[in-house]
Amino acid sequence: MISSKELLEKTGISRATLNNYISSGLLSKPLVQQVSGESSGPKLLGYFPDSTLERIELIQQLKKEGLSMGEIIARFGAEKPAAESAGSAPEQPALPAERPAPAAAGARPLHLTIDELSYPAYMVNHSFELTWYNDAAREKFLGRFDTLPPNSEARNLFLLLLQASHGKSAAYQSELLRPHL
Repeated sequence: MISSKELLEKTGISRATLNNYISSGLLSKPLVQQVSGESSGPKLLGYFPDSTLERIELIQQLKKEGLSMGEIIARFGAEKPAAESAGSAPEQPALPAERPAPAAAGARPLHLTIDELSYPAYMVNHSFELTWYNDAAREKFLGRFDTLPPNSEARNLFLLLLQASHGKSAAYQSELLRPHL
């Protein structure tokens, strides 16, 4: 088993990227355990099967080869890894061979990815912390930043929306916040 902290250090990915891989079904959810000892760090830590490191390296390689996240998810089958059994974490399934999509004569296969949406889209976790966004959302609603803010407090969706709408009318801010409340 490898801790989420070690996984982030070894792969160089961000916590947001790790969360995106889990939510998209590329990785299984970690086994969360209490950290032993008198440390000032986190009290709970997620642990993944050792094969998760190889899985992330494969995802990174596919990204370097130019595949979009939608294509990578499709190649992995976008199947959620098997549910964890009582005492052990699931093994990550191997990358299946690319399957041709069934198509009617002359029809193009359906290609859906959230990365390429033309309208603003973003995902938040249960604490309303921003975990993923597309460029349209960043440019139109969330403010202009290149990467997610470094800490979870600064990734709060409401804080980002209020900062991005600073100087706009109260009616604009109200309309922006209303659907989220």
